[in-house]
Amino acid sequence: MVTSILHPNQFYVNEAWIAFQLNDAPIHTGLDGTFNCIALMDAASCFILTSTLVLTNETEPSRFEAKLLL
Repeated sequence: MVTSILHPNQFYVNEAWIAFQLNDAPIHTGLDGTFNCIALMDAASCFILTSTLVLTNETEPSRFEAKLLL
């Protein structure tokens, strides 16, 4: 199987965005629980557009959290 690596120069700005987890370890808070930080990055410029915190007991961002990212 051949895998190809994508590079920023293969995209135009705002053509594709990448969502990924920023933190290696969960972020613990005293009042609200434990979170992961999810970021949205433009694939061409590698500019982080936004980020939001998602509870670690969730498998994916909620509809509201996804709207915050977008």
